[in-house]
Amino acid sequence: MFKMKKKSILTKAALATLMVGQVAYAADADYNVLDRFRLMEDKFQTQEFLREPGHDFLIDMSVYANTDIMELASDVSDAEDSTAAAEVLSEYADTEQNLRVNVEVGVPLPSFSAFKGTISPSVRLGVNVGSLIGIGEEDIESDTLIAAIPGNAELKTALEGKLTNSIVQTIITTPGYDTDNLATDLGLSASEKAALEDALGGPSTVIPFAGSGQTAAIIDAYVKADVTAGLNFDYKNENHFGGLSLYGLYRADVRRVLDQDAIAGDGDAIDTENLDQNMTLYAMADITYGFNWLTNFRTMFKIQDIALATIIESDEGYLPIYEPEVGYRMHTDYSFDLSNLKLRPFVGFHMRDGYDFADGVYAGTDVMLHVWKQRIALTLRGMVDSEHLTLTPRFKLGFMDFMYSLKQPITSEVKGVEIATIHSVNFRLHF
Repeated sequence: MFKMKKKSILTKAALATLMVGQVAYAADADYNVLDRFRLMEDKFQTQEFLREPGHDFLIDMSVYANTDIMELASDVSDAEDSTAAAEVLSEYADTEQNLRVNVEVGVPLPSFSAFKGTISPSVRLGVNVGSLIGIGEEDIESDTLIAAIPGNAELKTALEGKLTNSIVQTIITTPGYDTDNLATDLGLSASEKAALEDALGGPSTVIPFAGSGQTAAIIDAYVKADVTAGLNFDYKNENHFGGLSLYGLYRADVRRVLDQDAIAGDGDAIDTENLDQNMTLYAMADITYGFNWLTNFRTMFKIQDIALATIIESDEGYLPIYEPEVGYRMHTDYSFDLSNLKLRPFVGFHMRDGYDFADGVYAGTDVMLHVWKQRIALTLRGMVDSEHLTLTPRFKLGFMDFMYSLKQPITSEVKGVEIATIHSVNFRLHF
């Protein structure tokens, strides 16, 4: 437990909400890799959101990972038989692995005065690749079975429209159930059957999870790739600040489920071959508004990932599994300035469909030692949310920032899965 003196009302409320969040986690045992990805992505974005507003960037690079994800990838790749595959599933049982890489480039444009303030436009380009891998026992349902077949989107869509719960029950209770059986039971066309056989390695191939029973040990892997390009407008006057981003989002993603036989068969946790099967271009917008109130108080609101239109779909009309969903953020902080020392306690939340409100609440404090009008500064941040204590040292030298973060779990597991320790580094050049 962490003891804090002179807690503010905001901090007390946030911590109480976090405790409620722990109870909510314990009550829900259904692990969903896509919902977990949404939550972790928003937690990672919180670290980026907490940077000082108004400091635009030339280049911003971040990497987030837990330490054993590369070891897992190597072990899966090296597992050449069912015995080795079973050892991998046993060694990493009830864990999840995170990996995220984010690179953004900013090109400043001339500033101008408008609406009683200064508007600073810039062109922004970005690439974001993130993945989440969950390992453990999972109920075998239709979506699990479809994700276990390494086919293209056309095949998966055909199966999704025809695979019923009764047929799933037949598969998991029938050892040796193969592609011929499934083609007959689903009424697949000749081309659909050929695509199924090709995806699984040939005619009369046994279907994943045939005879497995209701639950099985699996690797449930999801990866998403985003490319963004657009215009950003930062606004600032004496009491108000904010921003408007208008951009194109090119997104593709894929989910792959591997059982023991699949691990021994192909050894690829991520189905990168079919990552581009549903590449879709969206017109998007983000809106940020903040204001300074009372003395040294600041509050910010953000509405992000607003999908304005779908511009280009894949040739077959398939959409990403994770289509753009609106997210909301609120953050407020208070600054104490003591000569070359600045203290900034803060509290906030992020929310989106797929996880509970309490999951997105956070609270913490920045302690900054600075000289030369903050051109050189060392900031130490401590932040707590429903799952992690995040410790972040950040060094600023003129136009360059370097930041390291350690996300240390404060709870042992969520929905039956062990929470990972996550490390991240960020390098930023700004103007």
